[in-house]
Amino acid sequence: MRAVQLGWLVGVWALGACGPGASGWAEPLIAPEDEWRNTPAFLAARGRAPGGAEASSEAPRAQGDDVAPESSSGVAEPDESMRPGEVTEGVERAPEVSRDAAPLPSGAAGGRALGRFKNTYYDFPHQAALPGGGAVPLHDASCREVAEVPGEFYQRLCVQGSGLLSSGETVSFAKRGCACATRCEKTGQQLCFDKLDAARFPWGRGALGKPINALRSLAVDPSEVPLGSLVYLPEFDGLTLPGGAVHDGCFVAEDRGLWVKGRHVDVFAGTESMRLALERQIPTGRGVHVVLGADRCRAAAK
Repeated sequence: MRAVQLGWLVGVWALGACGPGASGWAEPLIAPEDEWRNTPAFLAARGRAPGGAEASSEAPRAQGDDVAPESSSGVAEPDESMRPGEVTEGVERAPEVSRDAAPLPSGAAGGRALGRFKNTYYDFPHQAALPGGGAVPLHDASCREVAEVPGEFYQRLCVQGSGLLSSGETVSFAKRGCACATRCEKTGQQLCFDKLDAARFPWGRGALGKPINALRSLAVDPSEVPLGSLVYLPEFDGLTLPGGAVHDGCFVAEDRGLWVKGRHVDVFAGTESMRLALERQIPTGRGVHVVLGADRCRAAAK
């Protein structure tokens, strides 16, 4: 039985409960509605200190020209290049999902049903867990070296777009076509990366220049799902996660990917172990229904 009618994954990932350097859940993801807004985890995920005002969540601007520029409205314009590669390790492309698959009836979740999309996953690699391969330099968009990392980690970073350095700092994709960068084996691209403050960007930076969140952020094709949209995936509603937490099916479209095209959603799983757990329950390519603006997900906009 669901504990509440409208729950929110309160952002324990942003505190590191199952994220960098941790091994388990610190608190349930679904809290009673009158409690979840004031949990330290939720406040941290929203850029606030308990009892304090909301902090700016804007990303520092990279020096390359591939970081999404802000519009006059203060919202970053969509940028094709914000995340470089595919998603689930070992899966080059997810199989197509038929447009003729039975859609969720429009309005069934209090929003606009777009039909069935293919699904994939991506995660956040840690340098400490991938020590193999020779040393590879990481450069920023101005070709200044920002770190030296193992080749095994570098190749995962090329595909996933963001990762955690052994120093505890986060690196996130900044620009492609960098002549100074080592070529990525899987994508053939030469990528530059920004070094970010892990306290502000514990999981890296999305296509809107803001932090992404594990089990909440989606990479999408903005021609199908506008960036910033609240997205309800009914197949995830009620899904039991490792540790016993239950997902509410609500996500935010706030990232992009090189191969995320058309009717395709790419779920940010956070850790590799969570990605593998999700694969066992809702495998890559099975297909999920996409509903925009579902009433049950309105808390995501606050």
